[in-house]
Amino acid sequence: VGEIVAAVAATSPEIAARAVAAIEIDYEPLQAVLSIDAALAPDAPLLHEEFASYFKGLEGGGHGNIVFESAVNEGDVDRAFAECDVVIEGTWETQAQHHMYLETNGCVADVDAAGRLTIHATCQSVHHIQQRVAEELAEPMARIRVVATRVGGGFGGKHASNIHSIAAWLARASRRPVKLVLSRTQDFEMQRSRHPARLWMKIGAKRDGTILARDVQITTDGGAYADESPPVLTFALLMSRGPYRIPNVRARGRAVYTNKLRAGSFRGLGNPQASFAGESQIDELAAKLGMDPVGLRLKNAVRPGDTAFGGQPLPSCVLS
Repeated sequence: VGEIVAAVAATSPEIAARAVAAIEIDYEPLQAVLSIDAALAPDAPLLHEEFASYFKGLEGGGHGNIVFESAVNEGDVDRAFAECDVVIEGTWETQAQHHMYLETNGCVADVDAAGRLTIHATCQSVHHIQQRVAEELAEPMARIRVVATRVGGGFGGKHASNIHSIAAWLARASRRPVKLVLSRTQDFEMQRSRHPARLWMKIGAKRDGTILARDVQITTDGGAYADESPPVLTFALLMSRGPYRIPNVRARGRAVYTNKLRAGSFRGLGNPQASFAGESQIDELAAKLGMDPVGLRLKNAVRPGDTAFGGQPLPSCVLS
C-alpha cells in the first residue's frame, strides 16, 4: 500500500481522478513481511533479491532482510557486569509515528523551452530533491533547479519525499507546469514514518548507584526501502548510553526490510527510541536500588571533559 505504480496528468483534479480509476493493474500476491520477527525468520521471503547490486552510501548489512548493521563498543562490558551489585534487563518497543505536519507534501514542476526543470516544493532539502530528480530522470543536476517554498511543517518528514520526480516526469512529457499535492490520506499512505523499534537493554550498577555497564541491542523496522535507516540506527546506538558516565558500553543494532511504509528521519533521528528505553530502565534501576530517580541521574550525569567512543567529548549536562 502506498507504492507508486502509475501517474496521470490532467487539466483538472476530477479528470485526473477518473483517469486513475480507469487504470487496471494485475498484481501477483506474494507473502508479505510485516514485522521485525517476520523479516528475521529463517524462512522469510527475501524482499530485495538484488541487494548486492544496489548503490550504497554506507556499507554494512545485506544478508537476508537486514538493511544495515552497526555497533559501538567501549570498555570490558562482561567484566564490568561481574563487578556489579545490581543487574537488570528488559525489552521495549516503539511504534511507527507520522510527522503530522499541517501542510501535506506538494510541489509544482515546470520545464522551460530548453528543457530545464524548475521545481517549487514544500521541502527540507533542495539539494536532496535536485540530486534525486536528476538521477531518476537521467538529467544533469545543472539542468534542475529546486526552489523551497515556505514549509508548512516538516520535522524530517519532508526531507525525502518521493513525489518530485513524478511531477518532473509529467512536466517534461507534457511541456506544461504540473502540480502534485497529496491529500491527507495519500500523505499517510505514501510518505515516511518514524522507525518502529525493539530495544533490549541490560544495565549494571554498584550498590551506591554508580553505573558500570550497559549492553544494548536495537532492531529497527525500516519499511520497504533503506531510505535513512543507516544513520537513524547509528545515532540510536550512539545515544543509547544516555547522558551518563557509563565506562563500559556495548551497543549493537540492525535495521530490517518489511513490506510497509518506509521509515526515515524524524526529530531526534533514533534518539527518542533509545532514550525511551534507556530512561525507562534508569527508573527501574532506581527502584531496585531504593534511590531517588533524579538523584541516580545526577550521580551518573556526564560532566565537562568526559569522553566516550574513541575519546570524543560528551556534551555535559546542564543542571539547574
